[in-house]
Amino acid sequence: MKRLLCWLMTVLLILTGIGTASAAETDTTVPLESLTPGQKALYESEMASALANARSRAPGQSRLVAEVRGDFNGYTGSKADNSLRVEFRVTDSVVEVGEKVTFYVTMTWDYGRLTYIYGGQVMDEDFNSVGTLVPKGDDGKEVAYVYPPVDEPIPDGTKQIGRAFSVRPQQPGYFNYVIILKDGNGNMLALTTPTIQVYDGEIPTFDSIGTDTDIGVEVDNNLAMRVSLDRTGSEVGDEITATATFSTMTDPVSYRAEWYHTDVNGNALTPVTTTGQVNASGQNGEVSFPYKLLSGGEVQFRITATDGDGNQVAINSPWLTVKDGFYFTARFNRVSAMKIGDSVTATYQVYGHECDTISYYIGWECYDGAGNTLSVEPKTVEARSGKESYTPRTGQGLEFYIGAICDHISGAYPARVTIALVGGMQVDLSLTDSTVKSGETIGLNYSIDGGVTPYQQIVINGYSYDVSRDKKYNFFTQTVTAPEGTVYGRPYLGDSVYYSVKVVEADGNVSSWDSPEASLTGAPEVTTPVLTASLDAKQIGLGESIILTWKMSGGSGTLDDTTAGSSVLRWKAEDGTVVKSQEISKVTGSAAFTPENEGSFYCELVLTDGYNQRVTWTSERFTVTKDSRVPGDADANGSVTIHDALLILQYDAGWSVSINKSNADCDGSGQVDMQDALLILRYGAGENVVLQ
Repeated sequence: MKRLLCWLMTVLLILTGIGTASAAETDTTVPLESLTPGQKALYESEMASALANARSRAPGQSRLVAEVRGDFNGYTGSKADNSLRVEFRVTDSVVEVGEKVTFYVTMTWDYGRLTYIYGGQVMDEDFNSVGTLVPKGDDGKEVAYVYPPVDEPIPDGTKQIGRAFSVRPQQPGYFNYVIILKDGNGNMLALTTPTIQVYDGEIPTFDSIGTDTDIGVEVDNNLAMRVSLDRTGSEVGDEITATATFSTMTDPVSYRAEWYHTDVNGNALTPVTTTGQVNASGQNGEVSFPYKLLSGGEVQFRITATDGDGNQVAINSPWLTVKDGFYFTARFNRVSAMKIGDSVTATYQVYGHECDTISYYIGWECYDGAGNTLSVEPKTVEARSGKESYTPRTGQGLEFYIGAICDHISGAYPARVTIALVGGMQVDLSLTDSTVKSGETIGLNYSIDGGVTPYQQIVINGYSYDVSRDKKYNFFTQTVTAPEGTVYGRPYLGDSVYYSVKVVEADGNVSSWDSPEASLTGAPEVTTPVLTASLDAKQIGLGESIILTWKMSGGSGTLDDTTAGSSVLRWKAEDGTVVKSQEISKVTGSAAFTPENEGSFYCELVLTDGYNQRVTWTSERFTVTKDSRVPGDADANGSVTIHDALLILQYDAGWSVSINKSNADCDGSGQVDMQDALLILRYGAGENVVLQ
């Protein structure tokens, strides 16, 4: 991981034009002793300061980075007018003996040539100085560097170069680096890196990770500023807060703060910038800048402050590596409990990791007071953000969830929001017995409350189930008006019994519940009943009768005689209106129907055997006319042919055929017989006969 990070940082420096020195970009080296007394003094002072800072701050810094090893740590410093700037970026802050540590240095200046020198302070585990790390020339002497070389012209405008160098510490303890810059106008700047801890053997363990303190302190005449960081973590979705403390002799202090974030590919995201003023004379002025980590990559806090006298200070925090992942937000357009039957809208957003393999999913869940899930409605979505609406129908709580699944980040990562529900439908169902014998009654105690009232309909069905045949029998159906009560049914077939309750609420929503099951014993072995039926005509005249004949075989061999309306014949008009209804008491029989009006009609026959096995037969449509009789047209197809004669012969022989008796009686005898068939045959042969 660290090697990959080093590689990525090197590529980034090269792409931005501030890569390491090359043949086309060289430095002139000068002996260290040739530097000015001011440079030497500053160098020695900073080395001493590095040692003092390490002794006082290194344990805290090491504890801070322990849980975020691999973070990209660094410091930034600049002159008040920003004409001379330097930035350190370090690959790691806690390393093992012999492990490579790479420093990336970016130097920016406005005037003349730049002279810079860097070196390191090496300390043992008790923070005692044990030596220095300084660059050496070919002759073994300490050197500094000048850019651009003296034999090359000075470029116009702002200059910037990047340098990278690595060390491999050979003993446990601590070390840090110092860099000294001097531009062509004589401005000088010194910066010390964070202290690097070196361990031998097992990686150090620490008690906790809490507040980043003393990220940097900048002072310019009467203006001073200190920045500290506090974070809950370093992953997408965590929050980090920078707190800046100002002190000045001249108010107000104006500040410009920025959270600068690059994604995992190094692309800069839109900075979050805050400007403002604070009074900081007499007492310290403090301002906090929270930031939500919504993308993986690296983040840095930058702030510049200017007081009333024009004094200016600037601090950049260390870079923090943000672990890539998902972060979700979801909210309802309601903030309190909502009623069952009302609509709620959830607005959701997914942040963090992006790639082509991500699948997003959302869903709604209703649950009862005990937390049991009552209903789930999941779905997949394409977009990382959107709105979804839902109307809950049951339960005491509603939950909306949004999640994502990806090939690169294993597992599912969901987020949930909840809201309380009131007025939900509560249904209690219990059976009167746990066991029932075939042919005996068993009851259902039911109670319905809540929902959108008044209810349009409450329908109760009783079912028995045969496991071996995998078949369900409906032994009871009743529509009730009372929201509570007890109903009784008589099951015959199968192994178990239960009831189902369907409620249609005032707004048309339909919900159903099943009762617990009871055992059914002593069920007989039966076959499924088969019903055959036919009408004797397709067309009749007004005032004539049409005959239905039927036969049911199999089953119990009898009809249910305990439940009213279980076996019934209904004659219906074309629109389904029941014109005539009559109960049926025999498995075989016939029934006549004489319509009082012209039109199209049909019949529906429902038979229930003695074991509550129900079969239904529905006829084809037949017509009733007043003046459109066609003599001889026995099949009512609009023409007289030999087929009509054959149909009459079949009818006369007792076959179960559908015939229009009014048309078939074409000799005026008042009955349909062989004479009508012979008359139709003679008519078809061209003889001079009259069909009456």
